[in-house]
Amino acid sequence: MIYFLTYIHATSWLHFHEAISIYSVYFVLNAASVSSDLFLFFILTSSLVHHKSVHLRPQDHGKIS
Repeated sequence: MIYFLTYIHATSWLHFHEAISIYSVYFVLNAASVSSDLFLFFILTSSLVHHKSVHLRPQDHGKIS
């Protein structure tokens, strides 16, 4: 699982601070014995949404809302 998260970060889908927050969420959910499959689905969905939003609105990328 950690290797998968590292791969996502390495492919620039997520910025450093986003990757850190995902690591944090993973460890919290893992400690709570939440299914890793559910977490994997959440990460894939949020990553794809983020990836698409960056390409749909590149002028807004990097701005703090």
